[in-house]
Amino acid sequence: MFKILFTGNTFTKSEVTQLESEGYMITPAKNDLSTPELIEALKSVDAYIVGGTEIVNEEVIKSAVPQLKLITNFGIGTGTIDVQAANAAGVLVANTLKVSTYSVAEFTVALLMTLNKRIFEFSHDTRSDIWKRLEMFDLKNKTVGIVGMGSIGTYTARILNKAFNMRVLYHDIIQKFAIEEELNAQKVALEQLLEESDIVSLHASLNASTTNMIGKNELARMKHTALLINTARAKLVDPDALFDALSNEILAGAAFDGFYTEPVDRTQPGGKLLELSEGKFILTPHTGFNVYENSDKIKRMTIDNLKTLLNGINSPNLVINC
Repeated sequence: MFKILFTGNTFTKSEVTQLESEGYMITPAKNDLSTPELIEALKSVDAYIVGGTEIVNEEVIKSAVPQLKLITNFGIGTGTIDVQAANAAGVLVANTLKVSTYSVAEFTVALLMTLNKRIFEFSHDTRSDIWKRLEMFDLKNKTVGIVGMGSIGTYTARILNKAFNMRVLYHDIIQKFAIEEELNAQKVALEQLLEESDIVSLHASLNASTTNMIGKNELARMKHTALLINTARAKLVDPDALFDALSNEILAGAAFDGFYTEPVDRTQPGGKLLELSEGKFILTPHTGFNVYENSDKIKRMTIDNLKTLLNGINSPNLVINC
C-alpha cells in the first residue's frame, strides 16, 4: 500500500474514499506548511501531491528519501518544487501541464486586454464620479513577442495573430517550424524581440538561466509604449528593474499572474510593485489555469500520475530538471 500526502483542497472526501479503496493510504494536510511542518508530514510517505503554497526545497526532499518516490504538482507548474534536487535524489516529479494550456493562453490575452484598454482605471474613475477618457491603442496589426514558444506561448500567439492580425516574433531555444508556417512567425534574438514588440508575453520555464532574464538592460530595449505580460513565473523579471521602468515611464505597463512570493509578502522582493496603480501594474493570484472545466481533468491526471509513476510506468507528465 502506497502512502500519499496531499495538501490543500485537492480531493473531496468521496474521492479520498475511492483512492483508499484502490489501496492508497491518503493523508491530507493544510496548504501552507512551513519547512519543518512539511518535513514532519513527509515521514514514511511514498508520494506527495503539492496542492498548496508550500515550498518543496532541497532540505525537504533530502529528509524524505529514500521513502519518497514521487512529487506531483496539482497544477501546471513546478515553481515551488526544486526539480533538480528531486531528480538528483531519485525522486520523480510530475505535473498536469497540458490540461490548462488553452486556459492560461486565454487568461494571458485577458490580462493584456485589461491592461491595454485600461479597464481598471476606467472602472475606478467612473465609480468615483470622474468622467475621464484615457488614450488606448488597438492591438490590430501590432507586434507581439513571445518569449518561450511552448504550448501556452503557441496558443497565445495563435489567438493574437488570428484575432488581431498581430505580427508574431518569438524567442526560444528550439525553432518552431510549424508555427512559423501557420502564423508567419519569426524566430529572433531576445534583443530584437524586445526592441520591435508592442507586447512582450513571457512563457519561459523558470530555471537558473532564465531567472531575471528580463532586467534593467532588457527593459530599456523595449518601446516606452510597450506592455509586458507574464503568466509564467514572476522571477523571470528583475522586480527592482521593473519597478524603476514602470515608475519612470520606460515601460507603459505590466501584468503578472503570480508573484515573487505566493501569497504576497510586501516585505519581500517585488513588494514595491504593489505601490503602483493598476493602470501600471496588474497582479492576479496565479490563477490562469483555474477554470471549472479543468478541475476534474487535473484531478484525473494527478491520480493517473500516481498510478503510473508509482508502479514504474512512464508518463508524459514527467518533469526532468525543469
